Amino acid sequence: MDVRHSDSADTDHSGGRRGVVAGLVYVFEQVMWDPFVLSIGLTLVVSLLAVAFAPHHSLPTILTSWYDGTFKILGFALQMILILATGYAIADAPVVQRGLRAMAAGVPTPARAALLVFPIVAIGKAARQTGSMLVQYPVYGGIMGIMTGTGLASVIAKTFVAIATATTLPVWSFLSSLIITLLIPSAGGPWAVQGPFVLPAALSLHASVARTAMGVAMAENVSNMLQPFWAVPVVAIAGIRIQRVMGYTAITFVVSLLIYAAALWLIP
Repeated sequence: MDVRHSDSADTDHSGGRRGVVAGLVYVFEQVMWDPFVLSIGLTLVVSLLAVAFAPHHSLPTILTSWYDGTFKILGFALQMILILATGYAIADAPVVQRGLRAMAAGVPTPARAALLVFPIVAIGKAARQTGSMLVQYPVYGGIMGIMTGTGLASVIAKTFVAIATATTLPVWSFLSSLIITLLIPSAGGPWAVQGPFVLPAALSLHASVARTAMGVAMAENVSNMLQPFWAVPVVAIAGIRIQRVMGYTAITFVVSLLIYAAALWLIP
């Protein structure tokens, strides 16, 4: 009786977890905008925030910052597209096709054949989605340009530093980096903005410099779970919509947010 009750409870709990995940996947697939539309919406939001709070909020400054940021990231976007397109071209070359057919002829089971064919099919799907990447990356580059060029990112960082104490500075650095990274999805970008503020604050407040710096770094990893920028080439290779991925990574975002924030606050 106890065994059946335990099995039933375990089934209910696992079913509840699956229900939460399925619910999030459904919400993201049905509600979340297309990544390109989302990037345009973020551009408008950041522009309005810059007008309201940034020290350099004139329209020419915002437009110039957006323009500069757009073309700074264009080289990276073209590199990603070149990698995917080159991979497709190689996979589609006659000599490679002949080699693959020869390899497939010696595969003993359907499962191994599927493992052999999948990467080639995935690269083919990726090549058809490079146009989407070419459009999205420059838009995010423009967002980064507005955040840094107008001083908006610095305002966010300084606001959190101003209300911090020696105990809470690592947590506030984590939270401010989380916000900045959601808008500047660039590895190391938030540190370039926050470093000049959080390090002097840590020294002045006699807070842990190591924990304060780690707070900024941790936030970059956590925010990636809710920022689709990093996943654009991944979903292109997999041939799926990014909304399908976000339903799962949202759970990782919440769990990581709570664990890292509690660790920075409570662990000496």
